[in-house]
This record gives sequence, C-alpha cells and structure tokens, in this order.
Amino acid sequence: MKKSLVVLPAMLLLLAACGGQVSNGSPDSGSAPDSEESESVLGSESVPDSESVPDSESVPDSESVSDSGSTSTSEEETGLLAKYDLSDQVRTPYSTGSVKYEVGAFATFLKTKLVAGGTEKLASSSGETNIYAAEQSGDITYGPQFNGIKVGKSGGAAAVTLTFDAGTQITRVVLGCAGWASPNTDTIAINGGAAVTPTQGGAAATVEAVSIELASASNVLAFAFTNRIVINYISVYTAE
Repeated sequence: MKKSLVVLPAMLLLLAACGGQVSNGSPDSGSAPDSEESESVLGSESVPDSESVPDSESVPDSESVSDSGSTSTSEEETGLLAKYDLSDQVRTPYSTGSVKYEVGAFATFLKTKLVAGGTEKLASSSGETNIYAAEQSGDITYGPQFNGIKVGKSGGAAAVTLTFDAGTQITRVVLGCAGWASPNTDTIAINGGAAVTPTQGGAAATVEAVSIELASASNVLAFAFTNRIVINYISVYTAE
C-alpha cells in the first residue's frame, strides 16, 4: 500500500508536467509575428509612396493650367483679321481747308496703319465720300479731341467701301470712335444693316468700342455714316 501511495503522487506530478507543455504551445497559435506582418502591410501604406503624391499632383502640370489660361487672353482676339490703328493721326485745326481722301486712296492709307492681325487682305477701297485726312480736320471747341480721322461733315454724310481678298469671310467690325456732338445722334451702318449710334459724343468724348455684327459674312464692307464721326481705330474680324 505504501508503494502504491508513492507511485500515485509521482504519476500526478508527471501528468501536471505534461499539461504545462501543452499550454506553452499557445504562443504559436496566437501568431503574434503574423499579426505584425499584417501591420507591415498597413505600413506599406508606404509613406514614401504616399509622399510621392505631390509628384502625382504635378504642380508644374497644374501651373500649365495658368498657361492655358493665358490662351484665354489670345482667345479674346480670336478671329481678328486686322486692326488699323489711327491713334497717331493728329487732327489739326482748320485753316486753309480740309483734305479728303480721293477715290481708291483710303485703302492705301489704311494698309500703313495695320498693327495687329494675321494676314493683310485689304485689296482696295472705293466710293470715298467725305473721308478726311487728320490734317485740318480738327476743331478746338467742337467734336472729339482725341486723335483719329474724321468722316462726314455738317449736314453731309460719308461713305467708303473696303474690299478684302475674295473668300475673306468678315463677320464683325469694331470701330473705336465717337460722334461729333453731345448727345450724339450720328450713326454708322455697314452693308445696309441697322444703323448704330455711338453713345459718346462732343469735345469731352473718349474712344468707344462700337461693335457691329454683319447680317451675313462678306469680304466687302460698305460703310455709311450720317454726319460726323471721329475714328481712332478699325478692327475687322472673321468667323474663325
């Protein structure tokens, strides 16, 4: 009996030792190293790669947007065929008499005043009526005082036809101008279209951009002016 009692505690001790080894295996099942590897995948959010986002933001490329924005400035002049700047024409006071452009001479003069536009396509002018050179066309008391040429006279209309190369499709004309008196009643019409009255007029008048859309595209511009208009520039536009 004493031997069996001794053996029993020894067996219990042996079983307890074996049970302790089984519980020590639990760290393998916890797989903490594996969970750390999954954290490294989160770490493969790759801060360096995410830092490369500024490259993807491509600041230089976004700056190119401002470049494309600059095209909007050029787009403001889209379709500009020619601009004739008459701002160097100093209108001197009357003395011995005004000088009118002869028939066919106005186009020759305008060609020397081309300052902007793609191709010069003005071919000729005709029907010049009361189109005055700047010299001796001024008045220190009446009419606009800015530089340019005067068309028309008191009680007399003015006219001129500008012909551009065949196939030129002009759709719009802008005249920098003003009428003679204030309030102004002098008008401008092109190709028989509706007459347009500049809002500016008189000695205090400034250059006003008067835009006239043609009823149909044409290579011929037949201007008709009632009484007196002073023109500082002429811009001609096509559909393109």
